[in-house]
Amino acid sequence: VNSFATQQNKYLKFIERKALRSADLISVISNKLKSDILHLLDEKLENKIVVIPNGVDIKRFQITKTENIITRKGIHLAYIGILKFDYGLDDLLYSFQKIVNKNIFLHIVGDGPFFEKMKEIAQEIPNIIFHGSIPFIKVPLILKNFDILINTSSEKINFQSPTKIYEYMASGKPIVS
Repeated sequence: VNSFATQQNKYLKFIERKALRSADLISVISNKLKSDILHLLDEKLENKIVVIPNGVDIKRFQITKTENIITRKGIHLAYIGILKFDYGLDDLLYSFQKIVNKNIFLHIVGDGPFFEKMKEIAQEIPNIIFHGSIPFIKVPLILKNFDILINTSSEKINFQSPTKIYEYMASGKPIVS
């Protein structure tokens, strides 16, 4: 379980509780998610839940080559991942607006339901470059391009496993979270 609907839609509690009660074992990606299931659905599920954090295959990131997507000099910040509402991405754009100068660039690599809105917000902010989605296999090659990697978060998504942080750490790049 990466997430469940009752976290945002309480009226689905009955259906999800019934589904999870019927399971022999429930694998969740974080302790916070386990806590949410117990609190929001059913404390009796305690003995059925196993926490198995998402992880990263470090060997994927032990590479020396890169797929160059930067043609300018300067400091290159990047967010790589899905672009969703409530992921703190609007805060990222507004924060970047406060530090803009001609030698700092923000790269947004990914796609999702917030993509068009982000592009709309970013129209007034210089030095933001949207790359769109990339294949999973290319993530290590693309991460090598950037100087600093950005992780965004919000209260709404604090139950998730920090796979992005694991990938960023595996790349060996500095992280701002």
